[in-house]
Amino acid sequence: RTYDLFRKVGEKWELWMSWPKDKCWKFGTCDPAASTRNTSDYTAAAAWCVTPQNDLLRLEVFRKKIELQHIVPSMHELCLRHRLRYLAIEDVGFQKMVVDEARRFPGMPPVRAISLGQAGKLERAHPAIIRAEAGQVYLPEKAPWMEDFLSEVTIFTGEKDKDAHDDQVDNL
Repeated sequence: RTYDLFRKVGEKWELWMSWPKDKCWKFGTCDPAASTRNTSDYTAAAAWCVTPQNDLLRLEVFRKKIELQHIVPSMHELCLRHRLRYLAIEDVGFQKMVVDEARRFPGMPPVRAISLGQAGKLERAHPAIIRAEAGQVYLPEKAPWMEDFLSEVTIFTGEKDKDAHDDQVDNL
């Protein structure tokens, strides 16, 4: 059964225009993938603002198929651009190496390793779905990444064999 969860949620998402971003603190998320092959996942990352009301503003999306040696420098640039307080990186398998390298990278903000445990994709997406349904996730009115982002999250099912790419859902 396909749940089509984010399609229902996406209809309720608010667009943000002029939020007082100086009153927010910022962090980043990253789901590394280390290959440029056509069948590979993307390295996906996002920069976020957290408002005084604990709403989330999505500032930027990084989504590219890049080689392993380019992941940490690319994440460092994202952190510098948005002056992120910390960067959370998924640390399953080879990603542990990315976490270690990021922690050693000069000028990188603190890195938090995110262990996913045994939870499936759908279970891991539930907190994001709940926040979005509650109107606590804001997207910019226009962004070069918006079409791809909304396309991916609105067809997300949580089923590995049905979701061609879910890297941006992992960043929610």
